Amino acid sequence: ASISAGATLPILRLADLFKLSSLELEMLLVAAAPDIDLRYEILYAYAQNDVTKKHPTIDLALRLVSPVESNRPFLRSLFGAEAPLLRHQLVRLVEDPQDRDPPLLGRFLKADERLVDFMLGLNRLDSRLLPFARLVNPAAQLADLSLAENLLSQLTSSARLVPGHGGIFFFHGPYGVGKQKAAEAMCVECGLPLLVADLSLVQAAPNVLVTVLPLLAREATLQH
Repeated sequence: ASISAGATLPILRLADLFKLSSLELEMLLVAAAPDIDLRYEILYAYAQNDVTKKHPTIDLALRLVSPVESNRPFLRSLFGAEAPLLRHQLVRLVEDPQDRDPPLLGRFLKADERLVDFMLGLNRLDSRLLPFARLVNPAAQLADLSLAENLLSQLTSSARLVPGHGGIFFFHGPYGVGKQKAAEAMCVECGLPLLVADLSLVQAAPNVLVTVLPLLAREATLQH
């Protein structure tokens, strides 16, 4: 099946959401295999001639995806900080406990647990976000909001553009004015769920903000 064929397999949806190439998709599958079927731990350990190496190194992943040595420089670039696999935290690079400063090829590949769940059809909120965020099943209607007619018209027309074009909306006003209700009503209008995060709770936890914000962005993508 091809990504462009409109298939709904979770792994193909992932590729579409994060704009993964076929090679990146294969790398993700190689990394996720032990989390889906433990027998791959045995296969990877055998392939690497070491019973402790139950996850694939980047070197093994490259050899599995493409045995042609001339492809190595390009394939290594798939693990750059700005490449989709690492930028969206789809996989993690793990060091060998016995080697604290391994070369890139010697690092182990592990798929992020949230992504493994997604591939298995479990689209639940990332457990690391539970202290700060929640999914809302919006029920408010734009017509029921106590807003000026011109503002309601703007919200309605904007909401109808979201499915095709996306957008960022900033709701501003004092506590209790109905900002979240307006956001919920827009989500109802365009048929989308709502992810609500309390960043004041994030800021209260030391050194968490830099980790949580990328996870929130990724979660919004996964939850559409």
